[in-house]
Amino acid sequence: MPLPLARKGTLNLSGRPTPPHKCRNNFFGILWSMKKLTKVALSVFVFALCLSGLSVLSAGVSQAQLGTGRISLSRTAITLDDSQQQSISLDLDEPINCNPSSPSPCSVVLDFTSSIPAGMSVSPSSIQWASNEWLQVKTLTLSVTDFSVFTSGQVVHLAAIAASSSEYYSGYSVDIELTVHGTQTTLTTAPPTTTATSSDPVAPAFTG
Repeated sequence: MPLPLARKGTLNLSGRPTPPHKCRNNFFGILWSMKKLTKVALSVFVFALCLSGLSVLSAGVSQAQLGTGRISLSRTAITLDDSQQQSISLDLDEPINCNPSSPSPCSVVLDFTSSIPAGMSVSPSSIQWASNEWLQVKTLTLSVTDFSVFTSGQVVHLAAIAASSSEYYSGYSVDIELTVHGTQTTLTTAPPTTTATSSDPVAPAFTG
């Protein structure tokens, strides 16, 4: 009598065949686990990507707000009205490191003198940081002293190039855009007053 055929399946650890329905259940269980892991991995990737984008965006906003650079300015565009004074803060972003063998002092100097427009006051005209002052914030004060040399809405520029023994700061340029708004004061002179004279002869006075 022929032996009955064994049902198809896989051998388990005991050496006995595993029923087909259990194989299917195991297969779908593994497939479901793989899908779940894929979703988790995808979620982690998207989350990391979002964090990276937010970090870049935050860095960009911070840079725009602070005006970051080797020499940072609180403002690079100013409007001057009438006799108002405007101030700008300047600071360095790194220590001033110079070659010890350099004969020049280890400092950073911004000299605005040559770019100051006529009719405008800039104080001080030159800003300097010594090597031990790199954390200090310097202030530049601007005002218009003579509006007659400007047309209302005229744009001028105040610029300087850093002089320094530090390779990092040497040659770094800053530029400030100034828009002048104001009314020109015109001195008006009143016409001279004249005294009316009569050409008629004066009658002599009679005495009684």
